[in-house]
Amino acid sequence: IERKGFSFYFPVTTSLIASALLSLLLWLFRK
Repeated sequence: IERKGFSFYFPVTTSLIASALLSLLLWLFRK
C-alpha cells in the first residue's frame, strides 16, 4: 500500500500506540 496519507500516518500511529503501551506498563509496574 503506497498512499501518501497512509505511509505518513502509519509510523505516527504506531509510535503513539507504542508510547501509550509503555506508559500503561509503567503505570502497572508502579502499582
